[in-house]
Order: sequence, then structure tokens, then C-alpha cells
Amino acid sequence: MKTLTKIILNTVLLSSLGFSAMLVQAGSWDHFKLCYFNFTQYLNNQNRELQDIQA
Repeated sequence: MKTLTKIILNTVLLSSLGFSAMLVQAGSWDHFKLCYFNFTQYLNNQNRELQDIQA
């Protein structure tokens, strides 16, 4: 394979492994969203999340 393809594949692999490790450390997707708010604020409607927590 070409060097650029190897670099791209390794980058994707390491990123997914890092994300998986963070998710496992948090314990669940909901806890992950609370712990890593700055990473997930663009993926989720945080106003709805906060309302669910307060209810």
C-alpha cells in the first residue's frame, strides 16, 4: 500500500481506539456525554440533556 494510505488508516485506527478507551472509562454513553461535554456539545442537544437530568 502507499504510505499515505497507511498513515490515514493508522490515524483512523488510533482515533477510534482512543474514543473507545474514553467511552469504556466513562462507563456508558450518557456518562460519557456528561464527562466529556466539550467533545459532545456539537453532537447533542445539551439543553434537552440538562432538562432530562433536572427532571
